[in-house]
Amino acid sequence: MKSAKQPVIYLLFALLCAFIFVPEMMAAEPIVIGVPTSTGFLEGKECINAAQLAVVEIHAKGGVTVCNQKRPFKIEA
Repeated sequence: MKSAKQPVIYLLFALLCAFIFVPEMMAAEPIVIGVPTSTGFLEGKECINAAQLAVVEIHAKGGVTVCNQKRPFKIEA
């Protein structure tokens, strides 16, 4: 039986790894992505987790280049 906290731990680990492998993105201004959802419901929390997982995967593959500068994404709910 899986713990409810297990996906969150994996997500945090993936975020940490993404920033370790792409350090030049840390200094750049982040691109903020707004996720309009209700965090009071399970579906809203899962929506934010899905968006954060997508950001982690994008960062792990090298991030996004804007005007010859690597910039990270940042999720805001």
